[in-house]
Amino acid sequence: MKGLMMLLIFSAQLLFSQSNIAIFHANKNTVSASSTVGKAVAIAPFEMVNGMAVVKATMDGVIGNFILDTGAPGLVINSTEHSSTSSYIATSVGGEVEIGELTVNHFRWGIIEKENLTGFTIDLTHLELATGRKLAGMIGYEILQQYEVLFDYPNQVVKIYDAESAAELRKEAPTVEVPFKMMGHLPVVEMGIGSKTVLLGLDSGAEVNLLDRSYCKQLDKKLVKNRDKEKVMGLDQKEHEVIAATIGSSKITGQILNDMKFLFLDLGGLSIQFEDKFDGLLGFPFFQQHTVSINYQEQKIYIWN
Repeated sequence: MKGLMMLLIFSAQLLFSQSNIAIFHANKNTVSASSTVGKAVAIAPFEMVNGMAVVKATMDGVIGNFILDTGAPGLVINSTEHSSTSSYIATSVGGEVEIGELTVNHFRWGIIEKENLTGFTIDLTHLELATGRKLAGMIGYEILQQYEVLFDYPNQVVKIYDAESAAELRKEAPTVEVPFKMMGHLPVVEMGIGSKTVLLGLDSGAEVNLLDRSYCKQLDKKLVKNRDKEKVMGLDQKEHEVIAATIGSSKITGQILNDMKFLFLDLGGLSIQFEDKFDGLLGFPFFQQHTVSINYQEQKIYIWN
């Protein structure tokens, strides 16, 4: 049985709304595929459901709903629909679970087409309940890494550019460009909060932002507003109470960000699995404020106001 670190969180807010974050780490050599590229640009509509972008893609000839999730290592497949042969040990917020591995013969989304792709299987029932949709899986880094992906939340479309055509996006100059570094499969940026600089991964599949709970005490109290407590449920099916708060006066490469909500919880396991300092995640509250594109080849994020 192979080892795999994973964080998949399900939190309930007042039992009326739900926040979902899905991220896990796999060694890059466990995911392999050949790819073919047709058109240079594709526009893919998505449905915004509870802070998650749901797109249509085709896997082995069957069209299904997939969450577009830059926090996932590659193709994640709903295990309720597909069984697997091998298994991994995954570490969640409160305990260990097993996930599987499955070979997909053909996958297609927009201009992205891959064959002989290795995906990870996991039970996505809780995300189906949160979205009210039958889910085939999630689309992550190994699918997106050769492209630039632009998230246009106001118009609910994703634009996918191949490496040569991505320069077309810069005809309308972005407000700011932000360099990032890769930690495993995750693009990580620096964000300033008052006098503190934190490293945050971009996770388009997360309904909320995350920060390590140590920052509850480190941040200037004037920057942390509307502090409250919420319940978080991990894959171990146990509830954990975490602090939720709104943070103001944050910046990325000089770009001032509006007040954003964060959940504060123990992210020590993420630092261990990525073998580097890691402070949290930027999810839907960040993406919804701007038009944002991620260019994995250039390791830059472009932001338009």
